[in-house]
Amino acid sequence: MNSFWTNTLKPALLPLYRAWIKFGDALGWINSRIILGAVFYLLLMPMGLVLRLLGKGRIRDIERAEGESLRQASHARTHNHFERLF
Repeated sequence: MNSFWTNTLKPALLPLYRAWIKFGDALGWINSRIILGAVFYLLLMPMGLVLRLLGKGRIRDIERAEGESLRQASHARTHNHFERLF
């Protein structure tokens, strides 16, 4: 059976396999654009519009001293910090 597959069916099915893989790649390319577009226009854009209407969520409007950064300084942790997570 193995020699039959290797000698006869495998070369005959190779073009079909390559076409199927290209078809799958094309569908993946199209679906990723559709899904990412839907997430942007149905989730992120409405959230941004609502926050803009409420006047919230704008980093440049945060009051800070001249030259001050929004970065939060890290702090040292104890050696057993990850022993009891919950």
